[in-house]
Amino acid sequence: MDLMAMGGCFELLPFGSGRRECPTIVLGLYELELVVARLVHAFKWTTPDGVVPEELDMSDGFGLTASCAAWLRTHGDALVGTSSLLQ
Repeated sequence: MDLMAMGGCFELLPFGSGRRECPTIVLGLYELELVVARLVHAFKWTTPDGVVPEELDMSDGFGLTASCAAWLRTHGDALVGTSSLLQ
């Protein structure tokens, strides 16, 4: 699904629209990208109990927010030398 949170795209309006749009939308989106990138970079991610990625249930749940139907359980082991990234 390719949505843009700007202009006339009314499927998703997390920051408002038009004159009432949040002035820090760009900062918020960059900050979200930075947080996710730091988490991916600083940990080695695995699934518990040896579950292979093909067996994961990634179906969508029903509701106001976009959520998975089943919880995604992962285990993150901190990589050596990444403690400065987490501060």
